[in-house]
Amino acid sequence: MFGLLLVLHIWAAIAIIGPAVVMPLIRRSARTASQLHFVFRITTKLAVIPKTGGAVLIVSGIWLMLITKMGFSYMWLNVSILLSLLMIVMIDGWIELR
Repeated sequence: MFGLLLVLHIWAAIAIIGPAVVMPLIRRSARTASQLHFVFRITTKLAVIPKTGGAVLIVSGIWLMLITKMGFSYMWLNVSILLSLLMIVMIDGWIELR
């Protein structure tokens, strides 16, 4: 159980960081208006990946804390949860089109 949850947690972290790094590079590569329109459509559809990955990251992280009986007693765990939440909000505002 612990190993599977740990792998899920690592994949969720990759799902958050990957699109946050790649999508701005893809957006800058568009040269024409039709390319820009296509890129905006694709990035809007792919924006669900970091949102889902962020939710899985937070839930699996808290679940790992409870399984290992660490709870919320370590400051670095609490700070990492808060930073993860902040990162999810920033990525949502960075990638999602308004």
